[in-house]
Amino acid sequence: MRAIITICLLMLCCGMASAQVNWANEPIIVKEIKGQTIRSVTVKTLSGNISVIGTSNKPSIEVYVDAINEATMPIEQVRQMVKQDYAIDMMVKDHQLMVSASCKYGDSNWKKALSISFKIFVPRSVMCNLNSKVGSINLVNLTGDQNFTTNGAVNLETINGNVKGRTDGGLVNISNSGPDIDITTIGGDVVAEGCYGNTRLNTGKGDINLSRLKGIIDATTTAGNIQGDQINGKFTITTNRGDIILKRMSCDLIATSTKGNVNAELTIPCKAIKINVAHGDANIQLAAKKGFDMNMNAKKITATDLPRTFKGNNDGLKLIGAVYGGGIPIEVQVNEGELKLKFI
Repeated sequence: MRAIITICLLMLCCGMASAQVNWANEPIIVKEIKGQTIRSVTVKTLSGNISVIGTSNKPSIEVYVDAINEATMPIEQVRQMVKQDYAIDMMVKDHQLMVSASCKYGDSNWKKALSISFKIFVPRSVMCNLNSKVGSINLVNLTGDQNFTTNGAVNLETINGNVKGRTDGGLVNISNSGPDIDITTIGGDVVAEGCYGNTRLNTGKGDINLSRLKGIIDATTTAGNIQGDQINGKFTITTNRGDIILKRMSCDLIATSTKGNVNAELTIPCKAIKINVAHGDANIQLAAKKGFDMNMNAKKITATDLPRTFKGNNDGLKLIGAVYGGGIPIEVQVNEGELKLKFI
């Protein structure tokens, strides 16, 4: 069965005054999708947000249109622009839902005074391919593979599928998702919590905040801080210009800061620890009465409370030896700064 629906938007509600869609407003169009079972979703809009939500209810689409610059454009003029220049197309073919907002005269003539956004309710198992040049991506409660490109904020919540996405700017927020996540943002912070599996996160200019992650995690920022709390598995983090703050690690840990400080509270011992600080200080707190094999170098090492069980050498520049019979290997290299070591 084939269901094809082509809808041209002919009206605009009053009271919409910003490019950021207000989902609390009444949608311009509400359309229930009947016929074929939807297995994949493809969405394209030049300026607007895209939200795809998994549901057990009947599939449907809500369409929102906001005036970006209503203060300088009369509402009647906006209505006329929509009526003359824009179309919204929704097509179901071979179990694929295809949704787009387009200018009748090509994207190069897109009237930047309008933002056309979609909120789409579909079965949880769908795969998505989403593209918005100016807008946010929101994915909730889905189990299929997800792909997206945008230039705005990204929110992933309870995604049980492979995710690959890119945004040129905006906060990336991920929660309770896996098993494979690969996201890059050129300029924005990254927050991830409660995720599992393979997680690769990269930001050019932003901080990274990670908590309660399990699996193989690789996080990199060119210019930003990294915070980690309760990481279990294999954890590799790199910042070129920023600090690293770690708590309650129970993982294989590799942490590198080219220009910044490292503060690591390793009260729950990692399986193996490697910390490298090129230009900055390191403050390392280790679990008391746990066995460590230590290999540490710095311009200055302060370790005044070494346990009596320590066997090795500490000359203030190098600390090599074991405590409590050895066990967990820990390597710390501080090239141009001080290393403070404490057992708590």
